[in-house]
Amino acid sequence: MNATPVLVLLVFLAPSVAAPHAQSASARQAPTRTAATPVAGCRPTVPALKKIASDQWNASHDSDRVMQAVDSAIGPGAADTWTFVPGHDGLLFTIAFPARLYRFSLSEALRKREPLTSASAPSDVQVDVRPTQIDAPNIEKVILERNGAVVPALSNTLAPHVMITRLGAKEVINGGRLTYPCSAFFPGARVTVTGIPTVGGNIVQGFSDDELEAFTGREFPRPARAGGLVGLSTSRIYKLLGESATRTRDGAAFNTNTADRLFLTIKDGAVVAVSNEQVLLADLRPPTKNPNPLTIDAPLDTPRGAVVRCGDGQYVLRGEYDSCEGKSGVAERYSAPAVGSGPDVLVMCGRKVVSAEWNAMSEKQQATFCGSAWTPQQSSEMNCVRPSTIGTWDWNRMNAAQQSAVCVPEAPNPAEKPCPRPPTIGTYDWARMSDEAKLTACRASTGPRY
Repeated sequence: MNATPVLVLLVFLAPSVAAPHAQSASARQAPTRTAATPVAGCRPTVPALKKIASDQWNASHDSDRVMQAVDSAIGPGAADTWTFVPGHDGLLFTIAFPARLYRFSLSEALRKREPLTSASAPSDVQVDVRPTQIDAPNIEKVILERNGAVVPALSNTLAPHVMITRLGAKEVINGGRLTYPCSAFFPGARVTVTGIPTVGGNIVQGFSDDELEAFTGREFPRPARAGGLVGLSTSRIYKLLGESATRTRDGAAFNTNTADRLFLTIKDGAVVAVSNEQVLLADLRPPTKNPNPLTIDAPLDTPRGAVVRCGDGQYVLRGEYDSCEGKSGVAERYSAPAVGSGPDVLVMCGRKVVSAEWNAMSEKQQATFCGSAWTPQQSSEMNCVRPSTIGTWDWNRMNAAQQSAVCVPEAPNPAEKPCPRPPTIGTYDWARMSDEAKLTACRASTGPRY
């Protein structure tokens, strides 16, 4: 769908739609209008935008400044007037919200040097169905659902129209406009718009809460208690609640004004359970952070290689791509990586493990420890190579886990293979070391075999 559909779309934005050659009412859906009153409208309202435009024009008489003021009031994506529902190149199935429709009308008025008062837009959400080709799907009905419940249209002009090609071919296809109250699109619910054609699959458009917030100007309703967090995405959780006191791949914890923390269990990017559904979210408080963490020499009991201790007691090691976000902030920094009497901790496959335990593992145990994070690079650093019983073609088709399960250890040959980087030394530091320093560090990590 290139330039032609856009041109057709502008034509379809005319105030009325003629319906030539009316068809049988029993076979086609006739235009209807149902009485309904919107509970609340989108923000900013069209009257509010008109005032912003008028005030800016009176102050500057500058078209660009007028549009900038209106765009600032609407927010990101203000210039994206229509949401296009994908389905067929010959069908313009669009959804438009009041503020963005007014923005388009205003830009046209300024372009044509017409009075600003000529720009306007309805207060309802418009859903347009406009076939542009005779082979377009014939949409018999449009259904808007909110959490599975059908929302009735405020108006519906969907009706049959005759389309004629240049060669004289004719086809009767439905087209028209439906309007809905803006409240039907408020965030905090599952909203879908479905176009149902005579034949073929339904055309469905869903919306995320972030999209609904941007389109309607309404904020996602904040649940009163923790039980309302179940089912929400992690991005939505952190947007609602702010930074957590602790955070892992499988969950997060938030401080409260009571003694107990609120723990969230996360799976597939969404909250699946909370430790206490009755906790009031108003009682949550941000993690306590040290605004000016000290830089000190690492205490003797600090894990070797640590450069920072977080507020919840966890450490960040040198070369580790990690921070204290979600760990109650930075408690103290160390002037140099710790070399004290604490356990020698490694970061392997994104997980921390005592080096003595790691070195005691067989390669298969290490692969099991790493799981899906086991990579061919780790396999090569551990001198895991292709066995002679497996051809190169078959070996290259295996994933890392399959290779680690069948590979065989091979003593490195300094003349053929360089000393591998110890996991306790970051990539940046390793690249800046001399060959002699690398060899010394390698021997200290793997033994005198190099």
